[in-house]
Amino acid sequence: MLISSRLIQTSAQALLVLLATAVGVYSLRYALPHVPAPAPLTNVTTQHVALCVHDYALTSAAITLRIYLGIILGFGIPFVPGYQIIAWLCWLPNLLVAEFLLNRTGGNYWVGDQNAG
Repeated sequence: MLISSRLIQTSAQALLVLLATAVGVYSLRYALPHVPAPAPLTNVTTQHVALCVHDYALTSAAITLRIYLGIILGFGIPFVPGYQIIAWLCWLPNLLVAEFLLNRTGGNYWVGDQNAG
């Protein structure tokens, strides 16, 4: 039982690390020096910003994990089964919120006025 619980927790965190690393590296592809300046807004820069939002959501999973950990311990749920569940669920709400925010803006990911300056 202990080995399988560690495998579940480790695989969840390993997948999270791999996803965050892959998204971060992939977003760097759009931020290399050959990319034009941010104004006017191009497809390359919007892809970079969207990927950075996803990377931030995945990185923030550590915060979500700790919040969930406090919740499961507060409700008296046993640590090991509760941690197995939240190890997988800690990054899903973050990605859903990121997708919601990106889709709500309709592709305009910049905060502030693009014409200022």
